[in-house]
Amino acid sequence: MRDVDIETLLHFGVMGVVFIAVMICTILHFRNTNSMRKSLLLSIGVALLLYGIAGAWWFSYVSDGLAQVFGVMFYGIAFVVTGLVSTGVLLGIKKAVRRRD
Repeated sequence: MRDVDIETLLHFGVMGVVFIAVMICTILHFRNTNSMRKSLLLSIGVALLLYGIAGAWWFSYVSDGLAQVFGVMFYGIAFVVTGLVSTGVLLGIKKAVRRRD
């Protein structure tokens, strides 16, 4: 495998792991507390922390300046998408709980 392929796998692999971790954390917290606001704030906080660490790691891992900028930019976009998906998942779960009751 070429170095570029490994870098790409690392970059998007970390992004996928962070996305899944945030979704699991959000769903479990909502089931325990039944508070959408707290769960959403927790998901945003966890996503910010994990994507921030991933962005700092990527910035130090890659030596090419353009790759650094685009990599961190992709992590920023992934953070926004994760926040939107978390909100949608929480709204869906909240509606399902209301229908069940």
